[in-house]
Amino acid sequence: MVAFSRRRLVAVLALLPAVLASGTAYATHVRPRGATPKYDPLVIAYRPCAQVNTVHGGPATSPLTGKASCTPGKSSPFLTTGTPDVNGVAAQMIGSVRQVVVTSPSPSDITVNADITDVRCDVPISGNPSLCQPNGAGPPAYIGKTDAVVPIQVTDHCNFGGGPGPCPAAPPTAGTVAQTITLDFPMACAVPSVVGIGSDCNVTTSWNARYPGIVPAPGMNGSRMNIEVGVVRVTDGNDNGGADPNNAVFAIAGLFSP
Repeated sequence: MVAFSRRRLVAVLALLPAVLASGTAYATHVRPRGATPKYDPLVIAYRPCAQVNTVHGGPATSPLTGKASCTPGKSSPFLTTGTPDVNGVAAQMIGSVRQVVVTSPSPSDITVNADITDVRCDVPISGNPSLCQPNGAGPPAYIGKTDAVVPIQVTDHCNFGGGPGPCPAAPPTAGTVAQTITLDFPMACAVPSVVGIGSDCNVTTSWNARYPGIVPAPGMNGSRMNIEVGVVRVTDGNDNGGADPNNAVFAIAGLFSP
């Protein structure tokens, strides 16, 4: 469901220095002039249907009408959020991941700001005081970690015929990395001072802070990065509260229509 696919609509972040140093070779791969910022609102992630038992309704003009459906089940068994008709508390979750390409002031980087409000413990961990803290009505607030996950596929100008070398490559060689790279940015969760809401999980960081050198400096051939971004998501902390990109997906890039 969340695997990277070329068939999916992907966003592209292109790191294009405003000023190229004299003598710097131009990349030979097709690329945009620029693509930033990338903003992903977050919604709750649900498992695909294993067994259908209902049919979606609506007008004949809707592509949803008549499609098989099933009883919903969250992808994460450990985390939840306030929902009046589920746990009796108000819906207060707002989440997003925002990434911005920065070329000035030097050095270049891609900043990451991820945040989710009203993150609560679900039944399997709700009785664990090391992960869950009551904060008024409803499921307790979650005080472990979550993980913002950003899968990428990169085409740039820093590739070598033999073993890897430093950017810029000499001579510059365009190439597409042959596998999807999964970046992750752990998010700490804390109970807010306001009673009646779950935790706020957030992180403010950058690609280079997490992975030093992944975004080259301006004027370097490797900085002609065409970055295809897969489905951005936030994973839970499993039953131990640890950040891991391979844990169950709690929230995923999407839209909510009330």
